[in-house]
Amino acid sequence: MKSIIPDDNIIIIMCKKVTKNLYDKYSLIGLKDIIFISDKIPDINSKNIIYYDDNVCIENGFWGMHSSIKITSWDKAFYYLKMNMLTDKYYWLIEDDCYINKLKFNQYVNNLSKYKHDVIFFGWYKTFPANKWHHWSKNNNIFSNENLHATINQILRLSPNFINKILEFQANHNRFIFHEMLIPSIGSKFKLNGLLIKDKKINISAKIEKSLINKKFNKSNKNQIIRSLNSDYIVVHPFKLWYDI
Repeated sequence: MKSIIPDDNIIIIMCKKVTKNLYDKYSLIGLKDIIFISDKIPDINSKNIIYYDDNVCIENGFWGMHSSIKITSWDKAFYYLKMNMLTDKYYWLIEDDCYINKLKFNQYVNNLSKYKHDVIFFGWYKTFPANKWHHWSKNNNIFSNENLHATINQILRLSPNFINKILEFQANHNRFIFHEMLIPSIGSKFKLNGLLIKDKKINISAKIEKSLINKKFNKSNKNQIIRSLNSDYIVVHPFKLWYDI
């Protein structure tokens, strides 16, 4: 499939482990510029599969983006960006349990290219203290109450300007904090230009029990799920191992 995604978009798939099925399924979507970040040693080798040992990232202060795990592919993605970011590109960060509709995703990204915002969020957006959220304590007095925000980030788009602010945070603190708090709070602190999109075709839930897959479908018939998603949705999270069907 020929990609129609504009040349200024790069897709980063953040993976627990890159397998052949995962690599093939995301590659078949037709994305022109795609990078895979593998948290664990990948099953296959390719120039666009990136792996760093945990100790390398920890020694360089690239850890802390997960709510409970010290280092994941989130941290490794930003370690990669520190050394490889192009200043004329937008970067999509997508977790590997996001189902991507290969028939619709390219066109959707292409349609969003008209927006030149520093960040595009999808899903919910919370402000402190107006919204209850059990992770607020992870702020540890880093961001002021005025700038303290939270978003769901299984898929988002960042500009180089925004990425540089995240890297500045890492340089100042020699670590990160939970990305669902870090990213929107940085956006607020530096008054970066953001866009929040709520689209029924982008269905994202943080918890499996609240997910579309869990609520709507018979999980034993995954082929039926795929057929339905192809018709009605562009991105669905969480749908773990969708690429193995």
